[in-house]
Amino acid sequence: MTEDGEGTFHDLLPAPQMPVDDQLANTQLRILFRKKLGEFAHTLSEREDDILRNRLLSETPVTLENLGKKYSITKERSRQIEAKIIKKLREFMKNDIHDFELLKK
Repeated sequence: MTEDGEGTFHDLLPAPQMPVDDQLANTQLRILFRKKLGEFAHTLSEREDDILRNRLLSETPVTLENLGKKYSITKERSRQIEAKIIKKLREFMKNDIHDFELLKK
C-alpha cells in the first residue's frame, strides 16, 4: 500500500524467487553442462569445433555464408555440418548426463 492508500498488500511482498534447491540444481547443471561441452569439443574435428564455437556458442554467431567462405564450402554444406554437430552433441549429452531427455522439457 502506498501512502495515499493505493495498492494492495501483495505489492509489499518480495518478488517470488526460485527455491534455493532449484537454484542450486540449476547451478550444478550449468557447471556439468559446461564440463561436458568441453569434453564434447575434444571429439570434434578442427572445423567442427570452430563451427561449434563461432556459430552455435557465440553471442554474435558467424553466418553460414561466412563459414562457407572460410572453409571453401557452400552455405548449405555449412548448415549440414552445423546440423551434424547438434545431433552429435545431443547424443553425447544423452549418453553422459543422466536424465538428459528430461532437461529439454
